[in-house]
Amino acid sequence: PARDALAQVLGVDPVVAQVLIARGYDSADRARAFLDAPLDSLPDPDGIVDVPAAAERLVRALRTHEPITIYGDYDADGVSATSILLRGLQALGGEVSFYIPSRFTEGYGLNDAALHRLAEAGRHLVVSVDCGVTAAGEIARAGERKQDVIVVDHHEPGPALPPAVAVVDPKRRDAGASFREYSAAGLAFQVLRAVRRRSHQPPMPEELLDLAALGTIADVVSLVEDNRIIARAGLQRMRDLPCLGLAALIKVAGVSGDVTARHVGFSLAPRLNAAGRLGDAGVAVKLLTTGDPAEADAIAAQLDAANQQRRALCEQILAQAIERVESSRLQEAPAIVLAGEGWHPGVIGIVASQLVERYYRPVVLMAVQDGTAKGSARSIERFHLVEALAECADLLDRFGGHAMAAGLTVRAERVSEFSKRFGEIASTRLTPADLVPALHVDAEVPLPAVTAALSEQLARLAPFGMGNGEPVLATRGLTAVTTRVMGDGQHLRLGVTDGSAYAEAVGFRLGDASELLAFTRAKVDLAYTVGLDRWNDTTRVQLIVHDLATPGLNLEEVLTDGRLLIERLFARAGDYTTEEPLGLEEAGAFYTKVAGVTFEGRQETVRALRPGDPLMLRREPDNPHDPHAVKVVTASGTQIGYLSARIASRLAPSIDTGIRYAAAVTQITGGGDRSFGVNIHVHRHDAPLDEPDPGQALRLSWSGLAADALVERVTVHLHRGRPFREPQRAAIQALLGGRPLRAVFGPGRGRRPVMEVTAAAWVVAGRGPVVIAVPLQSLVDRWYERLAPRAREIGVRCARAHGALRFRQRQHLLQGLQNGAVDLLLASIEFLKSIGTDGEAAPVQAWLRPSLLLAECEPTIEDNALDDVARVLGRPLRGDFQGSAGPAEDALRLAAAEIITDPFPRINLRLVDRRGAQDREAMLLDARRQGKALLYTGQRAAAIDLASRLREQNPGQVAYYHGGLPLRVREVLEQQFADGKIQALVAADGFTADAAPPDIRQVLIAGLPAHRGDLLEVIGSAGLDGRQATVTLLYRREDLPRVAAALAERHPDREMLAAIYRIVRAEVERAGMAAWPDDRPDAALQREGIAPRAIGIGLDILAEAGVIQRDYDGDRWRITLSGQERRDLLTSLRYAEGHREAEAFQEMSRWAFGPLTDILKAVAGPGIH
Repeated sequence: PARDALAQVLGVDPVVAQVLIARGYDSADRARAFLDAPLDSLPDPDGIVDVPAAAERLVRALRTHEPITIYGDYDADGVSATSILLRGLQALGGEVSFYIPSRFTEGYGLNDAALHRLAEAGRHLVVSVDCGVTAAGEIARAGERKQDVIVVDHHEPGPALPPAVAVVDPKRRDAGASFREYSAAGLAFQVLRAVRRRSHQPPMPEELLDLAALGTIADVVSLVEDNRIIARAGLQRMRDLPCLGLAALIKVAGVSGDVTARHVGFSLAPRLNAAGRLGDAGVAVKLLTTGDPAEADAIAAQLDAANQQRRALCEQILAQAIERVESSRLQEAPAIVLAGEGWHPGVIGIVASQLVERYYRPVVLMAVQDGTAKGSARSIERFHLVEALAECADLLDRFGGHAMAAGLTVRAERVSEFSKRFGEIASTRLTPADLVPALHVDAEVPLPAVTAALSEQLARLAPFGMGNGEPVLATRGLTAVTTRVMGDGQHLRLGVTDGSAYAEAVGFRLGDASELLAFTRAKVDLAYTVGLDRWNDTTRVQLIVHDLATPGLNLEEVLTDGRLLIERLFARAGDYTTEEPLGLEEAGAFYTKVAGVTFEGRQETVRALRPGDPLMLRREPDNPHDPHAVKVVTASGTQIGYLSARIASRLAPSIDTGIRYAAAVTQITGGGDRSFGVNIHVHRHDAPLDEPDPGQALRLSWSGLAADALVERVTVHLHRGRPFREPQRAAIQALLGGRPLRAVFGPGRGRRPVMEVTAAAWVVAGRGPVVIAVPLQSLVDRWYERLAPRAREIGVRCARAHGALRFRQRQHLLQGLQNGAVDLLLASIEFLKSIGTDGEAAPVQAWLRPSLLLAECEPTIEDNALDDVARVLGRPLRGDFQGSAGPAEDALRLAAAEIITDPFPRINLRLVDRRGAQDREAMLLDARRQGKALLYTGQRAAAIDLASRLREQNPGQVAYYHGGLPLRVREVLEQQFADGKIQALVAADGFTADAAPPDIRQVLIAGLPAHRGDLLEVIGSAGLDGRQATVTLLYRREDLPRVAAALAERHPDREMLAAIYRIVRAEVERAGMAAWPDDRPDAALQREGIAPRAIGIGLDILAEAGVIQRDYDGDRWRITLSGQERRDLLTSLRYAEGHREAEAFQEMSRWAFGPLTDILKAVAGPGIH
């Protein structure tokens, strides 16, 4: 209620009101004063201790033309404060000069020699800015020389104040209730205000606000109250009318748009500081006080060059410091103290800050030269540096500073003793909890609330900095639909969604989380600030992630190391090479035997088990033999063994994504002289008999959305948030608008994502079921495997239909159609054609009435086939998609259709024709030297072999990829390839351009797939980022027989079926019936060169065609002849699909060895010649 009331009064978003309340601005007056921070609310400077005395003495000097020297410090705050008083007093007619000590020969603060020289030069009034409050001795001796010193400082005073004319320092114990957190520049500005008023001038020197803000922000003081007023007004001055020097510095720093506090802190201040860190800080004062534009430009360029030199020195010292910290394990100590010979004293403060950020503990770095160590210290929130250094005062020559930053000087022989004592002080004052950085969250918000409008309102709280950080918001339970690393793997780019909204996010130094999210798909909680990303006249919200958590995820029980996964893939490649997957990933339950029950004394536990006893499966990713290991344990946690490695290879990736399995004992085997064994039944927790629709709530929440908004949300889940180009959007809009469509989208142009998003949006909008017609049975399975789980997340229920479905799969399909539980059906064209016949698919006709038919026409589907299917299905709205344009008359195939062609030309591709080359092996082994490479072999064994040989040259940067790997493993490999952790991916089947990262620089094709579409996808995966890429064709005609043999094993041809029939008939004639499996017919069939897998498929086809009859007796098939030898094999759906696969192979064979121009034209796009 308080939040909403404050939001209403102020006219701000409730999130902004929540942030204000969290920061103590809980009343309308206080919040309004904070937000507006008007310049005229800056307090009277006379309220600051000793400002009146300082102003009076300066006014007297102005009136008598007494020379005044501003004695400054060499950092950006000191330089800004010096420049403010120099320009401000000169504008009042004063004879004013400045002096900045050398960091290297004089050190910080007032020193006797400098003051003595000034006195000899007749400079008897000195104003020390950003220093002096601890220089009691130096100021006392100056007094003996008849010098008056005014101290304008913001550092912690010593035990006694110096005997100065005035000590303007709000941190004095007698300072009263005035604001304490001024910078030196802010104090100088306030002193000048008091002087101007006494000089009968307008009290607000607005032309110097930019310098006051510069010093205030650069010195990292708290940006609240007075500092906020100064910084806010000063930043506006920088945007509107900066001084010449600042304008030149802004230009050379490359700052564009409005200058912000971040620009000051990270771009402008470092360049000003570079002058004092590496040379003469007086140069920076000249920059800020010059009236000559040419001089300003020259000095700005000089400072920019010095800053580049400073950065190089910082990187060098930082690397040395990190090596020393980690080799000595100093990161485990409560404080880090290091001294180095040859370290540049001007940059060690920056390096100390970087070490604090890295290790989060106090850091002291010292540069040792000529027996003296000059140090810089940086701290964390709960450790006051000056207080700690005070306890070491007997070891130090000098020190000063404040709670978070300090400087010190110590003799080299005392460094060791100082290091020990400082560490002891830290250990007594800091607890382990203090050494864990805490991130304050201002408000927890749902993702839909994070909008561009909210970002603009939060910007009203700026300028951001110490004490007024950029508001940190938190959102829980997000799904990362995309992950990508940047900057050599250090940084993370995410696309996140809560189901109803989507946002891009960037996490600096969070690159390691990419593997965690790729392996686990864990829900994430994000803490972030909100920014706006402007690109090509488009503005969108971007989350800047400060922290990321995966609540509920036990990192000890999941594999999150890509290196270990790849090691496993090579060590146990045989677990994945079978052409026929085990099907365990889809199974809700299965039976198996526990492995390893005879080791480590497990027999006693096994002996005590009884049928029905519950068991649990636990991941063991740190298993030294297999990172996919899955332990089997009793209810009390006692281990009895493992799942077999082959089964674990399939289940472990699913377990790591959160799927949970349980088990129960079904039988204890062995006993007597034999060891005990355990047979178990494994079932998946998320597979109850009446399985709920997990995306139903999401689907319902979207059902009322406008079409554009609905497509945007569906795209997040199905296309990982990647934006569509205009032709793709037009295709989706046409179909959702009820217009028939013919679209030509070549490889790499998102043909299938367009179809998927259209279909899902159609279903979620409540417009009825959708059928996607697919030319080949093999494509149905591959498409379904990827689409079904993603569609299910949004409540779209997918099914697949083709002739090779097992009995239970067919029954499940029919039941789903009958019950209206299928929203999207992926079906082979042959299955759809058989619906209107008496074939296997005929029962489907009664329940399948889609309102939208989408056709994937690569490879080609005949016009009349699609027309017949559309008629049988009740003539739904239709969209035909193909990979390349055919003859002009093809445009007429879909009456009244809107025609959309993606004109995106792939002119960045260079096609190299080395078909039939004899040096293929050498070219493949040399591949990855040319950048990120995809090597395609076509055959799984060949992919593993080539990857193994490449890996000998480049360990850790090579992996193989094929369709036999579990989908989750393939997705992790795709992520690793995108992130650059894999530089050479050797692929066989299953790789598509939709899974390809955009920066593949070369593709080498040393094998062939079974049809042209797959070959086009591989070629089209190169250079999707538009940069130059090379595709080298290395396949040979000798590769074709291997592809044909593999195809025939999955789809027996007429000759093979005839051979099977002859042997079955001979067995029937001999024994009255044939049995299978059986040694006698098996041996005869294998003598004919027929693989066991092809035998079973061949018998299925002969039974479907009515040529044989068979019954299953629980052990094997009993086969007799039907007496109809001359049946048309095409009446078998499975044979018809195999025949189409064979035709597609023949088409691919002709095209792959045809003119290179035809291949280039098909890939490069329409209109490319």
